[in-house]
Amino acid sequence: MSPALRGLDLGIPDYGSIWLDLEPAWNDPADRASLLTRLSAQGVHSAVMIADVMPELYPDWFDHQQRRMFGDWLEAHLEHSRLFLCISHNTERATSGRSLAPEGSTTSSTASWCHSERSCPTPSPEEVELPAAIERYLLVVGTLEPRKNQALVLDAFDRLSKRHGTLGLVLVGRQGWMVEDLAERIRSHPLSGTRLLWPDAVTDGQLAWLYQHAFLTIAPSLYEGLGVPVMEALGYGSPTLASTGGALAEAGGGHVEVMDPDDVDALVVAIERHLLDPTHHQHLAAAAARYEPPRWSGAAQVVTEALMQLAVQQPPRADRPSEHRG
Repeated sequence: MSPALRGLDLGIPDYGSIWLDLEPAWNDPADRASLLTRLSAQGVHSAVMIADVMPELYPDWFDHQQRRMFGDWLEAHLEHSRLFLCISHNTERATSGRSLAPEGSTTSSTASWCHSERSCPTPSPEEVELPAAIERYLLVVGTLEPRKNQALVLDAFDRLSKRHGTLGLVLVGRQGWMVEDLAERIRSHPLSGTRLLWPDAVTDGQLAWLYQHAFLTIAPSLYEGLGVPVMEALGYGSPTLASTGGALAEAGGGHVEVMDPDDVDALVVAIERHLLDPTHHQHLAAAAARYEPPRWSGAAQVVTEALMQLAVQQPPRADRPSEHRG
């Protein structure tokens, strides 16, 4: 067995079958150029699911090794795959618009999130004890990294906290890469531990409670392939501000208020309007309450139909099936 296949503990799939590669596989040590070449030679279709193409769009956000791994993985699929399943219309546009999907291939969008389905129950909220100084709080969920843009919200909070003495900010997410200065700014902040909270970890139930009780959930990312925190927040009825970066507004499905991820002045104005205008705030809360999240079943149907269309196409090699078995 070749090293590429041995790494995945696979035999040779049947002639005419489909190999579906999931986007996180670009971190897999099995070399996709060797693997997909071998599969193609055996008459196996290859398809790929893509969450985003950020290493291609924004290389400065990734180190050299990450860019190389993603680039090699993508190039292999550009050569061999004819079906690109994208998790959002935004990713589909980025994939097609930059000619990342080769001529003759198919791109298809399928956004999915599991909420209130029998196979994926919603966690029961677990109350989080907040400091007495906080009456209303802003919530930001996501790994601390430059792309997630928590610094924008912290800048806005620094201004608003002086005018609204019981407003808090809760940041949920582990420390990622290239944010040492931001992490130190949070830890040494004069309101850290009283009105600025960055918990080490929260359970699913505690996160559910934080969503349910947040005055506003803010998704300030500079770019997202989809934006699960937006769908989570809306699923728990949290009024949500979502940036125009990537697919966040798409994830909100018209139930969010959009914001510019580069404009702190506009964010301050937007938050303060909610603080001072209960009618305006209630309008956004009502929009969140009307949100219906997409279902895994819908995504499964889109994927199944796309794979079935691929299955009826001529396999990569036109040799007789009997020559590829046994």
